[in-house]
Amino acid sequence: MDKPRRRFLGQLSVIAGAVALNQPLTSFASERRPIRLPSSGAGNNVAIYHTNDLRGNVSAIGKPLSEKNAGAILLDGGGFLDSTGNLDDQLRVIDKMNRLGYHAATIGKNELALGTEKLAQLAGKMNFALVNCNYVLDNRLSSFIKPYIIMYAGKIKVGVTGVGQPHRGLTCNDAVTSLNKMASRLKEREKCDLVICLSHLGNKKAQHTTDNYQLAQQSENVDLIIGGDNHKMLIGPGIERNKLNQEVVLGQAGWDGLMVGKIIAGFDDLNNKTATEAAHIITGQHLSNKMAVAFQAIQSAKRVA
Repeated sequence: MDKPRRRFLGQLSVIAGAVALNQPLTSFASERRPIRLPSSGAGNNVAIYHTNDLRGNVSAIGKPLSEKNAGAILLDGGGFLDSTGNLDDQLRVIDKMNRLGYHAATIGKNELALGTEKLAQLAGKMNFALVNCNYVLDNRLSSFIKPYIIMYAGKIKVGVTGVGQPHRGLTCNDAVTSLNKMASRLKEREKCDLVICLSHLGNKKAQHTTDNYQLAQQSENVDLIIGGDNHKMLIGPGIERNKLNQEVVLGQAGWDGLMVGKIIAGFDDLNNKTATEAAHIITGQHLSNKMAVAFQAIQSAKRVA
């Protein structure tokens, strides 16, 4: 049964311009050495900024993230590299993500399109964690891609894992089974107050193919899913009921750096989750006519809500 909570979830707030943020955090070492973020000064609130499907367009999100609050968590749902880019381009993307202070990302089709050897070479340049719990990885790649990491945002313990879709040449275990096993460990053994999954499964996939919504519905012990492999604008974060009839928040941002997502999870003095707020931040880059119409529709929906 859900813990008693107040929810301020969701009308989408579209915020133009920069967000008041701070300097990036130092990089993680491994899943066994928790990342400890400095206090955000916002009580028991945990701020999570997230991106997905950047495809190399990291410069677009630089302005709203360049001064992020030191207590905020910055995550990516995969597809951050441009699979057609050369090595110098890939290294520039990684360097920018390092300087912005990303804490973790999962791997998607673009990262895997480079081949596991190339990905292992690039992963060694990343100051942020790569997480995935449903791929069977060779020894070299497994030294860079971890099944989970743990962070402390103030006194709130946060576990982050990831899942991906099948990819040629890579053994892929069932995403739902793998996630539930890992989430159970994070919630019950590691005693995490907040469990986040970075999922590059996409939305509205073909029949018999698990997508982000189905993952949420079939999950256990997962509080928040950051979705990737998406190229559709959502009015706000999704709310799904898991196998235990508990709420799971499903968030995603725009692709190609069009937007940055922001989710704030509130906790009481006993570390019970009490509130969730969501917003999208427009990065300010040029929009096509089609995208401008989509944003106008979102803003109209917000006014009506």
